[in-house]
Amino acid sequence: MESSVPAKWELLYSELMEALEAIKEEESYVLKRAERSIKATRKAMEHLRHFVISHPFENEQEEILFFKKVKPKFYSKMIYYIKLYRIESRKPAGSVKSRLKYLKTELQKLDYLFSNNSDQYQYYRSDSSYLDHELFVRGKQDNSFTLDAHSFYSDPEFSTGYDLLLGKMIAYEQLAGELSDAIYELQKKGEKATGDNEMDTSLSQKRTGYVQTPFKAAAIYVFLRSLVDSEIIVNHTYKSLFELLCPGISNKLVKSISAANLSKYSDKVDSETREMVKRALQKMQRNIDNY
Repeated sequence: MESSVPAKWELLYSELMEALEAIKEEESYVLKRAERSIKATRKAMEHLRHFVISHPFENEQEEILFFKKVKPKFYSKMIYYIKLYRIESRKPAGSVKSRLKYLKTELQKLDYLFSNNSDQYQYYRSDSSYLDHELFVRGKQDNSFTLDAHSFYSDPEFSTGYDLLLGKMIAYEQLAGELSDAIYELQKKGEKATGDNEMDTSLSQKRTGYVQTPFKAAAIYVFLRSLVDSEIIVNHTYKSLFELLCPGISNKLVKSISAANLSKYSDKVDSETREMVKRALQKMQRNIDNY
């Protein structure tokens, strides 16, 4: 007969979500809502831990299911509200410019988790399973999965280490999407307040036909070539794509990047550049999930 234990896990999670939804309806003030939600998620985590310790897993598959799919959902809610509270409580009340700077800095902090754990993030996003027996079974992890978390949630009876990282990634994905939306709304507000003169200047700048990027030439080469090699663009070779697009691309070093300059990197792209482009693509993937 199928175990009723997973059904109890889902019941506890449903009860948590109902409690969080009730708090959301009752509290309009974001800090008070986050504070109450933190308490609710901590309480749910305590109930979950007690149930898991008192009802041992029937087999390794059930243990993997819990630490890969179930516990990260609970933990992500707690991390989400803790981080939300910190971001909102420290947000400046000054100008649009100061708030934009703050939110962009916070977004960069979130992105650091993904760039610093790119392999683990890719494993999670691709829904891979070939390492599940090492990542989601207690006692099989090495030091690379040690996290800076409260000892209660690092309890070896209630954690594999990777479940904590996975929960954090889920929370940070949600926060990153919300911060991106907030930045977009503030930018629109700032553009509206610039006045007719700055608007005219902005339109004039747009008419120059240049697209600015923080990427250096080598990174632009990798990104554009990957579009062709991945068959996202099918009517150009990468060299003809360079010829088409490069006159309109600029960065901090040059106003217009030449196709000939990009082609020089065909045999000398370093690993740091490749990793930079991979991080940018991962960020694009997270943004796409929130569109």
